[in-house]
Amino acid sequence: MHEFIEQYQKDFYNVLGKNISQKFDKQNWMYNTRERFDLFYPSYGDTYPTYNGAVGLTLEQGGIGAGREVTMENGTNVTIKDRLTHHATAVLTVVESAASQKDVLLKGFRDFHANARKKAKGVYNTYVLKNNAKLEQLTEMLKKMTLNSVMPMLLQALQDFIIKTKKVKVSKSSQTI
Repeated sequence: MHEFIEQYQKDFYNVLGKNISQKFDKQNWMYNTRERFDLFYPSYGDTYPTYNGAVGLTLEQGGIGAGREVTMENGTNVTIKDRLTHHATAVLTVVESAASQKDVLLKGFRDFHANARKKAKGVYNTYVLKNNAKLEQLTEMLKKMTLNSVMPMLLQALQDFIIKTKKVKVSKSSQTI
């Protein structure tokens, strides 16, 4: 795992691994753990929440384009019902695990953000983005999220950024937000 992943996140990944493994073992279902893609860098959708203090996780089982049944490399046939049952079991186990660890997770998340405001990890504290159509689309999306209170912490992060910079280039002209 990447060095920026916090200990409380690593600990929770271990809790998840243990709890999901127990459920799958009880049913004699096959699974893989820690073989590849273990948060070495932010490249997948689950890594961005992780690098922002949450615990991102991808739960998946082969079968893209398989239709109702796929034959695995080892010769085992896995049906769509199997994949759905495995996925539901894993997801519900994540929910159970998070509920049992809620105090640890909430404290870790709060501490992550408190510490991030004091001292950012890594070399860069800020990114400068060149204005283009995609950035304008992002700005519009963030405005909508802000208006709808989708992400209150995003509001705080934006406010912290705006306080530091006073002006943010959001389109062709600088605007004070």
